[in-house]
Amino acid sequence: MNQKKNEESGKLALPVNKLKIEAQLSVLKSLVDWYDKNKKPVTYKDIGGVHASKTNVSATLGYFSNVGWLRREGRGKYVPSEELVQYFMGFNKELGAQKLASKVLSSPLGQRLNFFLEQRGKASEEDTISDIGGHFDLKQKDRQRIQRIIDLLVEFGALEKTEEGISFKKDQKKPPVQPQNRGEQGTGEKDTKEIDILKREKVQTSVVLGILIDANAPEEKIRRAVRIVKEEIEKGGV
Repeated sequence: MNQKKNEESGKLALPVNKLKIEAQLSVLKSLVDWYDKNKKPVTYKDIGGVHASKTNVSATLGYFSNVGWLRREGRGKYVPSEELVQYFMGFNKELGAQKLASKVLSSPLGQRLNFFLEQRGKASEEDTISDIGGHFDLKQKDRQRIQRIIDLLVEFGALEKTEEGISFKKDQKKPPVQPQNRGEQGTGEKDTKEIDILKREKVQTSVVLGILIDANAPEEKIRRAVRIVKEEIEKGGV
């Protein structure tokens, strides 16, 4: 997999590894302030008051544009999203943070992180980084860039970090888990819609099934359980 090609096409985005998340957020804060004052798209040359090279500033803007925090307005020009403005300048900073974190989790790399942690429940940062890096055929030098994403999601309250590892906060709203392995089918949108329809049609039917699925259940077991539930609902329950 050609990482550079994927980043340019928007299929895979990784943040700058040379700037800590605090510094990258300072870049974004400067952009929001400049846009609020001048009311026109911002370039990396307009960013001031941060301890970062113009190269790293430019790369930072590129990444956050790829995950939807910024909107491109011509070559090298950006406008902050409503969520980003809300985070830095709005009354509800927490809501802005939740929406921005959701955008990161909706990216291909974020979806993989979501899928991995949903299966594990809780995992070490090392195992999480190794899973993501292996899935996208990344290099060892990219480990720090994946770490930056984890740090960002911790900062924005989507993930919590303990001595036992990292996990999603219980009240965190996440995008639907999309299996990321090649050839992995999982429970698709079609299955979900069919189950919803069947449940509405059989709303008065009680179904009791002895199926146990935990966070470590294999995909085949989950798919089999879904098929069993659908078949029982169609038959009218037991």
